[in-house]
Amino acid sequence: MSDVTDSSSSTPIVTVHTESSTNQPMGFKLNGSNYEIWASMIGLHATTQGKLGYLTGDTDALDSKDPKFVKWKIADAVVKSWML
Repeated sequence: MSDVTDSSSSTPIVTVHTESSTNQPMGFKLNGSNYEIWASMIGLHATTQGKLGYLTGDTDALDSKDPKFVKWKIADAVVKSWML
């Protein structure tokens, strides 16, 4: 984990986590006034983790009988956890 800070402040702007992290990829939650920046940051984070398709619908859910289903399900849960 690493924090990026503004040079004029010691307040973290963004917290970066590894792919396996279930924490928020940013240092803030979605609220009624920050959708645009939140959506942009979620999209950027998903892109850097190779998971943007989970948000855009380009990555289809796998059949539960598919041998790769468990791995897909875990990745899907990680992406969902970023939005909590």
